[in-house]
Amino acid sequence: MKQKLTAFVYFILSNFVLVAQQDSTVSTLIDMSLKDLMNIPISGHSRYKQSLDEVSSSIIVLTNHQIKERGYSDLSDLLKDVPGFDITDNAGRFGEFYSIRGIAGNDRFLVLIDGHKLNPPSGTFLSVGNSINICKAVRVEIIFGPASAIYGADAFSGIINIVFIDDNEDVDEAENGSKNISATLNYGSFNSINVALQSIVKFTDDLSFQICARQYTSEGFSVVGSDTLYDFVGTYADILEDVDIQKINDHNIYTYLRYRNFSLNYYRQQFDEGNAMGLSPQIYIYSAENKWKTTTDMWWIDYKKEFENGGNLNFDISYLVHLQDKNSLFYKWLIPGITVDTYKQFMTGKDKALRSEISYNQVFSDKFQFIVGLDFESTSSIPPYANDEILGVSSIYDGNNATIINDNLSIKENRFAGFGQFTFSPWDFFDFTIGLRADYSTAYKSIFNPRFGAIIRPWEGMKLKLNYGTAYQAPSLFHQYEQFGTATVAMLSTAEINRNNSTWMLSPQMITSRDIGFSQIFFSNLEFSALVYYNKLENLIERKLYAVYPTDSVYNKYFDIYTSGLRNENIGLQKIVGSEISLKAKVLKRSVIQAYYSYTNAISIDSDDNESFVPRISMHKFWSTITIHDLFELLTFSARFKLIGDMYNSNTAIFADNMQDGYSNLDLDFSLNDIFPHFSFSAHFENVLNQKIYHGGIYEQLGIYTATIPQSGFTFSFGAKFEFGK
Repeated sequence: MKQKLTAFVYFILSNFVLVAQQDSTVSTLIDMSLKDLMNIPISGHSRYKQSLDEVSSSIIVLTNHQIKERGYSDLSDLLKDVPGFDITDNAGRFGEFYSIRGIAGNDRFLVLIDGHKLNPPSGTFLSVGNSINICKAVRVEIIFGPASAIYGADAFSGIINIVFIDDNEDVDEAENGSKNISATLNYGSFNSINVALQSIVKFTDDLSFQICARQYTSEGFSVVGSDTLYDFVGTYADILEDVDIQKINDHNIYTYLRYRNFSLNYYRQQFDEGNAMGLSPQIYIYSAENKWKTTTDMWWIDYKKEFENGGNLNFDISYLVHLQDKNSLFYKWLIPGITVDTYKQFMTGKDKALRSEISYNQVFSDKFQFIVGLDFESTSSIPPYANDEILGVSSIYDGNNATIINDNLSIKENRFAGFGQFTFSPWDFFDFTIGLRADYSTAYKSIFNPRFGAIIRPWEGMKLKLNYGTAYQAPSLFHQYEQFGTATVAMLSTAEINRNNSTWMLSPQMITSRDIGFSQIFFSNLEFSALVYYNKLENLIERKLYAVYPTDSVYNKYFDIYTSGLRNENIGLQKIVGSEISLKAKVLKRSVIQAYYSYTNAISIDSDDNESFVPRISMHKFWSTITIHDLFELLTFSARFKLIGDMYNSNTAIFADNMQDGYSNLDLDFSLNDIFPHFSFSAHFENVLNQKIYHGGIYEQLGIYTATIPQSGFTFSFGAKFEFGK
């Protein structure tokens, strides 16, 4: 660890030495001071556009310019570089498993596309992987902490708002009849191909159209040879075809058609990746047949009206369909370690949601502004594992089986909500924000969530932020119906448990969050900031072993035997204390340096008052980033170094002290612009030092889940972009 810290310090110092040698010729964007950059507009915090400087919440914003210079293609690329995130990559069907400031779970944060929820309404974990394109996004807004006062009960640990259209400003500035077409092609490690296409057409001042599409395919990272745990895969290579193939075939489509104040939008996400990574190869089969595929299609119509008095009216109606492909499955050995018979557990899942929103935002002056609105959502869902629940066995969702499942387990729910947020600025140095939201569900009780925030500016360049918020999550259909079986353990749904214990039920999850942040800008080009936060989580739902074979064994319907049993439970309390420190500097205008330190102390307390650290969370994390713009009027260079400290691992058989070693990582990006007209070139390198990196395993980190998950060594990609327009 000492050697890693020394390397980190050396990297920081070398950044400053390198920057001091550069020319100071800059573009208009680079000329902006850090203070000017605080005026970047955002829309995810309050559902209307605000300056970043006006928002009390802790927010990180990455612009399209930063996305390009750092070589990000999809959302997962970006989140790996964001302070406060702990990530497990190659985590089975999730693509990645995320923890945000110690709060674990892909179901506990919302991903928004232009403010519209992409998450399945049934609470199925959002699969990210390589399937959410951001290379054409205007910006990505990451809002930490509960945001239920604005977005409802599921905005638990944070919001990620991907903005593709920002009031159509780029189109408005273009001439009528103008067209712009850009195409990007990248090729890299594992035979990965990334193709993206964007076209913008402005017909008249009233009519414009935009389309963005992206396809990503890859043979995927092979774990064979990375660890002795996976040597077992080689023992069944002669029995099964396509062994150790976890291919990726993801794509996105985004379209936007605007006529005057109306817009018609469509977004599609396809996640099609392997389903075995992070699972024991002696139980789950590493094969092309073991796959996970979901598609989400979302349509929405938006009406915006601006009034001369500073008012803005927005009416929105959207329709979302989330489907799990009927051929998606868990592919397992019938008996662990014996390569004779196999077993397939097919997955089901279907979500349909009709949503509407009407809101009114009024800016009276610099002293007072507000937004009020009403939300409605009507959902119809078939939860994952529905075929197992209804049929008693795992059969493919097709034909008569599909009819039976549809007739017996289509779950409907209506949600109604009213919300409001008010910002007061009684003095130039003080802003106060209060947000209130009341939700009513036909399936669950009503809930009320507040948000409070304040900004204090005691003197020029200094800012103090204070925030308080709560959030609520009802037990999702995913948690209620999750079930599976191996030859040693069975996971039972709440319905199955209720047959023997009629009083068994899951309680809602709750969070209360507080944070205090401080920032100071020196000389317009040096910013220091610090943040302290405290999260208290109650009734979090996680898996627990509740029956041990043979004493308290349960019936395992998958194998017609009695085994140990798992179920989802409200585990008790979690208390998370953390802090983040950052330093950002613009040196000689051309270069930007950023350094971060993150501390996260996440403690879980069970019903017997036993304390333990939350798995997969690194207590200490360091980041350092340097970007040099337009070197020799040609080259943009970005380097990002990470030092991830030791993390808690619950597998005591492998980690006697429950601590898993951390790791270091260095990524580099280069882009050459204007080599030829309409052409630019880029190169992206990950894990340049070729470190042996392991992420923490998901869930219990034992049994069917591996304690650690190996990551790829050095990887690369090269790309070219062609752009034409008039």
